[in-house]
Amino acid sequence: MRAISRWNTVLLAPVLALALATTACTDSTAPSEAGDAARAASATVIPATGVANSGMAARGNAPAAYQKYYTARNVQPLMGDLEFLSSGGDANASFVLGRIHDDCAVIPDWGSLAGLDIAQEKKIAFGRSTAWFKARCEGMSRDVVSGIRNARRYQALAVKQGSLAAQIEQAAPGLHLADQDLSVEDHKTFVEAVLMQDDGEAYMALAATMGGAASHRIQEMKPYKVGSPVEEAAWMLAGCRKGVPCGADSPILQRMCRAGVCGYNSLEELYSNGMLAPEQMQQARARMGEIIALSKGVSGDDGFIAGDVAAGRPVSRN
Repeated sequence: MRAISRWNTVLLAPVLALALATTACTDSTAPSEAGDAARAASATVIPATGVANSGMAARGNAPAAYQKYYTARNVQPLMGDLEFLSSGGDANASFVLGRIHDDCAVIPDWGSLAGLDIAQEKKIAFGRSTAWFKARCEGMSRDVVSGIRNARRYQALAVKQGSLAAQIEQAAPGLHLADQDLSVEDHKTFVEAVLMQDDGEAYMALAATMGGAASHRIQEMKPYKVGSPVEEAAWMLAGCRKGVPCGADSPILQRMCRAGVCGYNSLEELYSNGMLAPEQMQQARARMGEIIALSKGVSGDDGFIAGDVAAGRPVSRN
């Protein structure tokens, strides 16, 4: 059996946070209104029933704003329409704008790796990632401070407008930061809310709160299962199945490469070849299948079934 370094499973949580969350660098020059919005939004959690009844839940294909972000060779032409939609209250557009500014704020330059003792295929992968970011961000401002400021502003706006993925990303650091506590009650509410919709980005955002970062609250989170890399991988793979592209040229793989985990052709390959032992990967695939198959119900018995799936309990339909 292939040996898996414990370092790999420990490393993935911070890498995943970097790949998913909007830039969190401290910026003392950020507009005060952005800070006010972030503080106000951080205190807000969408109740699960509120999500189900608000019309926010994406059905079928990913929202148009997501699709444009996923497929664009260059994001600059998207900005006008996205900014218009965002100003009109479109949470998906605001979420995507935050991602775009975060992607383009700091473009990695891996040229300095040439003299380091790194496998050639990794160097090639890092170089391809740099080229991907440069092509995607051509025409965007290269002002790092402005990019970070805009990323934070749009992330806060997406939270305020009701983006569940943005809310989870903003709340996730509260698992281990005393001054940004994510309560167990709110954590459970996030699980319930994600299960009630088909937003792949929300599934992936939740994944960062279901793995090792939550290992200190395994008992408190019952009946929901948390605290293992298997759970994190299952929710990430569920996000892929819910519509987030997870191939070699996808934004999520490129963002992970920027965070230092590079050279994989898919998110599943990253987990199966780089992070999890074979038996763990088998468990993660099985859990992902359960989540996908039984997360569609938003009311009645299906709501309880979704909870059973998150808890890892066997479920049968009569």
